[in-house]
Amino acid sequence: MDTSTSLRATPGIEAIAGYRIKKLLDQGGMGGVYLAEDENLERLVAIKVINPELSEHPEAKRRFTREALIVAAFQHANIVTVYASGWLGEKQYIVMEYVSGGTLGQRMSAEKLTTEAAARIAYQMADALAYSHERNVIHRDFKPNNVLLRDDNTPVLSDFGVAKAIGTRGSETALGMVIGSQGYMAPEQALGRAITDRVDIYSFGLVLHEMLAGELPARHPIRTAEDKRALGRTVPSAFADLIARCLHPEPEERPSAADCRSMLQGAVNAKPRALVSWRKGLAVAAGLGAVIAGGALALRMGIMKPQVAGETPATVSSAPAGAGGATLAAAPPRAIGARLTLTVERHPPATKIFVDGTELPGSTIDLAGGRHEIVAVAPGYYGDIRRLAPSSSDAIPISMSLLPTALPPAGEAQKFLRLADSPTVTLADVQSVSEQTLHTALQLKLLRQSGHAIKLEELAHRSQRLQRFGDTRAAVVEFLVDAMRAGQLSHAATSQPLNAASDAGDAMASLFVALTYRNSITQAASAVATTHPLFRTYCQRLGLAASQGWTDIAAEYRRRDHCPD
Repeated sequence: MDTSTSLRATPGIEAIAGYRIKKLLDQGGMGGVYLAEDENLERLVAIKVINPELSEHPEAKRRFTREALIVAAFQHANIVTVYASGWLGEKQYIVMEYVSGGTLGQRMSAEKLTTEAAARIAYQMADALAYSHERNVIHRDFKPNNVLLRDDNTPVLSDFGVAKAIGTRGSETALGMVIGSQGYMAPEQALGRAITDRVDIYSFGLVLHEMLAGELPARHPIRTAEDKRALGRTVPSAFADLIARCLHPEPEERPSAADCRSMLQGAVNAKPRALVSWRKGLAVAAGLGAVIAGGALALRMGIMKPQVAGETPATVSSAPAGAGGATLAAAPPRAIGARLTLTVERHPPATKIFVDGTELPGSTIDLAGGRHEIVAVAPGYYGDIRRLAPSSSDAIPISMSLLPTALPPAGEAQKFLRLADSPTVTLADVQSVSEQTLHTALQLKLLRQSGHAIKLEELAHRSQRLQRFGDTRAAVVEFLVDAMRAGQLSHAATSQPLNAASDAGDAMASLFVALTYRNSITQAASAVATTHPLFRTYCQRLGLAASQGWTDIAAEYRRRDHCPD
């Protein structure tokens, strides 16, 4: 397809600054997807632009915006990466990772998948759905054409345009509205009833059957023993039980995406008969740590994103190292055939290292070529995230430093609280608070206030990612951002990660938990009522913060509010 013909679908598409449009890749109901070259980073990207006729349709614009926000907050090897978003006149666009291997639907039309290939793709898609569901996002349109394939056949889940955040309200989630693709819908979805993440599981079961049998099951949902026996005649028997459970008419009887992933683990690593029942899978999940230390680690390393054109091989973004910081040093990668060996040195010994989302139990790991993410967290240190793209032709040493966490003096803490309560903040305000946790929270507030969506997404995603791996200060950042958005420090809004950070010895987490109790007692600036049932708990949390090191500000609150010694 030549470029001039491609550009007719969305007039003016070539005007997006910084990108050279090459051709139209696909034209769907929501918008066109174009192949483009990022002129700054010299890499190919896919740009999705909302259809001109939908530009003025509020519902379509909401869905398109939601897709950008949902996927930009995700970071998973099997979910398409969003790089940026913006506006072309009245038309919104999303800049995404370009996945060049076509769709799973196209692959199945061209050839029948082997059982091993189907199991591998299903495992990785179950992992992607589990990741999405853990973040309370239902895809709602899981089908072969929404699974893209990289050149190395790694599957990538895409098109979250009709995804639903659990708990959202509005016309797009109203009962009676049917959203999704006919042929892959769960019964309750097709009938316009209330849905849960189990609608994705129903679709997943259909796609798994189609990969194994070359077609959708003749009848579904699976209601009777005969229905299940019919499945056993069209797919390998080891998969029939899983598919039957996914296609159960009652949503609560279907396994979760994490259960599906656990059941498929054995099929991917060894033989299909290693599949277990999903109820047993729940118990097996508790032992996954030992599995990850063995064969599953190698599996996870085989599904990483390929290197992007223009990305510097074997390089990572680096942060300045502070005196006394914890150093994570990675030896230069060396090639072993098509793979690389990475050796990691831990300082302090308690540092946890996660490579592409999987904890590294030892000091070395074999990696496939391509992009990789290393996350380092340790108690009492600020966590760090690095991304690298090693190659066999370069051997550049990698180093990471984790700085010890600090506590601001009482004056700076009080300044932060005033700024957090202020309707707006300035760059000077943000720079006046130096402690990294509080500074990051204010920086996010400023970015949201000034509309810098891309930078906001990047910084917020980094914080969310660190919190996921147990970084205590990232948990504090997430809480503070939510509190500033809500306009108050509410105890009802405290999260499990924040309480866990307090229990793990982080004084900043303990202080803010204490302040949420204070706000539950009174919204006034004056001292709290000492007769309130929560007063004792409030004082105890202040005492905990003081014992963990934040003595000056905790003591000031205890004195002002007349906490007993």
